[in-house]
Amino acid sequence: MSGYALDPEVAAALADLGGRAPIASPASRGDWRTLRENGTAGMQFASTLLPNFPREFPTVRSRAWTVTTDDDAQIELRWFEATGSTPGSAVFMPMAGEWCWGAWTSTHPSWRLTSPPPGFPFLAVEYRLAPEAQGEVPVRDVLTATTWLVEHATELGVDPSRIAVMGDSAGGGLACGVALLCRDQELALARQILICPMLDDRTVVANPALTPFLSWSYDDNATGWSALLGDGDAAVDSAVAVPARATNLERVAPAYLEVGELVISHADHAPHRRHYSRIQVRSIIFDRCGSFPEGTTVPTIRTRAPGPPAFAAVVRIRPADSSSQS
Repeated sequence: MSGYALDPEVAAALADLGGRAPIASPASRGDWRTLRENGTAGMQFASTLLPNFPREFPTVRSRAWTVTTDDDAQIELRWFEATGSTPGSAVFMPMAGEWCWGAWTSTHPSWRLTSPPPGFPFLAVEYRLAPEAQGEVPVRDVLTATTWLVEHATELGVDPSRIAVMGDSAGGGLACGVALLCRDQELALARQILICPMLDDRTVVANPALTPFLSWSYDDNATGWSALLGDGDAAVDSAVAVPARATNLERVAPAYLEVGELVISHADHAPHRRHYSRIQVRSIIFDRCGSFPEGTTVPTIRTRAPGPPAFAAVVRIRPADSSSQS
């Protein structure tokens, strides 16, 4: 016996999905094309389980802009807000997608799982994907979005001192990386909200006890990271691309870190959170025992009001130097 088990609510949600999810052939290690195809198919399936936008979101308004990065690439930003709200705080969200797949469209499931309550608008960031864009390119795309949001905060009704970054999986890794860049460039960032983030490419020793629960495998993980960083002597070595390599976390924005137990990167987060604690960066750590198989989208799992603890971390955003707790 491994000692691991699915949380009953997660197990029930997975059982309810039954055979409806598309059956994909696993990608072999290094096959990012198949990984992208499988991820895209999974995202499209998840979208069918969620309310339709915009028909079933009458109180949510969406706007889009195209911005230019430092290397003259064009990336899309999409703003979601509740109509008639007075935002105050705001969040920008790089999408999940394990580095090499995913796209922010009106059908993307992630934003519909985090549709904005009053006072919680967010900016979705269409960063460039690996391996077409490698190394620090994706995180610097997110930095471009951050700078844009700060510069346009007033016209969007946002307090520039109450802007946070939030992401899950690869989006969480980008959120953590952009927090380092914001620190270095003295851009105010109130919070990091990291949901099972991909922080470390060095997850190489398999834990057989986890294998029965994984939908994001060790081979998938190696493929995603190699797509982003390259391989061998040519591999990128960067602390903003791989936040677990950062040795200096002084003055970074306070962090909320939510981690599922049944993911291969669970152990990666332990050194990072110990580092936060050691240098007295205010942080909240929430371990979800028996949850989640990373890469599995289970919309029906959100059955308890008011939702995951991450939402509390979002809607109570205060400036980073505020004495109030989030």
